[in-house]
Amino acid sequence: MNQFINVFLRLIRNNYLAKPVLITSTSVVVSYYFPDLTAEIVRKDIPRVLFHKAANLPLSVYTQLSIFFILAILLASCLMAFYGVWGLVRYIMARNHQGKRKIILILVTYVYMIVAFANTYYLITYVTDFLDSLYKYRIYYEISQNQELKNLMIEKEMRVRDFSSFSGFHDRFWSGVDTKDAVQLWMPDSYRQVPDPVPVAFIFKALNYRPPQVIHYLGGNKLSVYTDCVYFSTTTITTLGYGDIAPQSGLSKLLVSLEAVLGQVLLALGIASAFSGIPAVRHFIKTVPRPKKDR
Repeated sequence: MNQFINVFLRLIRNNYLAKPVLITSTSVVVSYYFPDLTAEIVRKDIPRVLFHKAANLPLSVYTQLSIFFILAILLASCLMAFYGVWGLVRYIMARNHQGKRKIILILVTYVYMIVAFANTYYLITYVTDFLDSLYKYRIYYEISQNQELKNLMIEKEMRVRDFSSFSGFHDRFWSGVDTKDAVQLWMPDSYRQVPDPVPVAFIFKALNYRPPQVIHYLGGNKLSVYTDCVYFSTTTITTLGYGDIAPQSGLSKLLVSLEAVLGQVLLALGIASAFSGIPAVRHFIKTVPRPKKDR
C-alpha cells in the first residue's frame, strides 16, 4: 500500500498534467454526488422549517453539517479557479516557455475555471431549489386561506416569484407545488401532458398533500443540471452569453460577474504567454526603435 502511494505521489510530482487531472476529477465527483448524500438529511427538516414562525429556528445538527460542507465545497471550488489562474501567472513569470506544454497549460487553466464555477453553480442550484420549494409551498398555503385572493390568482394565472438562483435550467433538484412531479400525485398516468408552466389551479390542488409528498429530491436530474451548469460556465467565461440561462439571485450574479472578469484576465494571460514564447516576436520587440524623449 505504501509503495502504491509513493508511486502515485511521484507521478503527481513528475507529470505536470497529473495534478490538474486529479484536482478537477475529484472536485467533479465530490460536487456531483454531494446532493445524494445530504438530500434525505435535509428533507427531514421540512415539516419543522415549513410552518415555523420564528426567525431563529434551530436546525438539526445533520442539516447544519450539510450546510457547512456545502459552503466548504463552494469555497474550495472558488479557490480552485484562483489556483488555476495563479498557476498560469507563475508559469509566465518563470519564463518556462515550452511550445506544447504552454498551450496545454492554458487549456488546463480554462478547464480549472469552467469546472470550478460549474461546481459552484451546481451546489447553489441544489440549495436554492430546495428553498424555492419550501418558500412556494408556504406562500401558496397562506394565500389559499384567503378564498377571494386564491380565486383571483387562479383566474388571472398569477404566480409567486421564483426563489431559484438561475432561470432557464431544463430540470431542477427538488419538486414543488408548481412542478409536474406534484401533479403526478393525482394524475400518475397523464401528468406529462400538463402544460408548462403548471396551471395555478393545479398548484393549489397540490396543497391538499403533505409537504414531504410534494417536496422531494429528484436525484435523476443530477446529470441534466450539471451539464446545464457546465454549459453556462463555458458561455460565461467566454463572454458569449446566449441568454437562455440567466442568474436571478444576488449571489449568483456576483459569481457570474467574477467568472466573466476572471475569463478576461485569463484571456490576456493566455495571449501574453503565447506571444512571449515566440522568438520572432521577442526579436521584433527588441529591434523596434524606442521614441526619443524631448529635452
